[in-house]
Amino acid sequence: MNRFLVFLLVLCTVLCTFCLPLAYNYAQNFDGVYYFYTSQNYQSKITHTVKNGNGYIVSCDISKAKLVQHALNKDCLYGESFCFNGNKQDVQNLLFSLDILYCQNNNLDIIAYSPKIMYAMTVEGKVYNVQISQTDSMISVGFPAILGGY
Repeated sequence: MNRFLVFLLVLCTVLCTFCLPLAYNYAQNFDGVYYFYTSQNYQSKITHTVKNGNGYIVSCDISKAKLVQHALNKDCLYGESFCFNGNKQDVQNLLFSLDILYCQNNNLDIIAYSPKIMYAMTVEGKVYNVQISQTDSMISVGFPAILGGY
């Protein structure tokens, strides 16, 4: 019985790891910039890499994010974000597509939790993994947060 429970736990972990949609899936309909926050110093012709404290911000066009994500070591990633020109309806569509379970909205940004995103952080005892900010027509979306500023 114990072996069976361990097997189920391992199976669920593996399935969740490979079946969860990656964060860039929610960016692919927009034109903008995608950012990966990583401990890996990744350089290529389609990216721009900046050292930021103990890690690196690797940026690329949203259309190239899938290629860059596959090249990065997943164990080194600790967050992702993207920026694009959009409006309030785009924010609502993102929240809907992420199947948000709960969110906190203030004048500056939205922080929320989606079971579809693997990253997470705890704020005041509650787990969040999505941050969305809109200034004029620029929308920034971060998983678990918009790291590096916006």
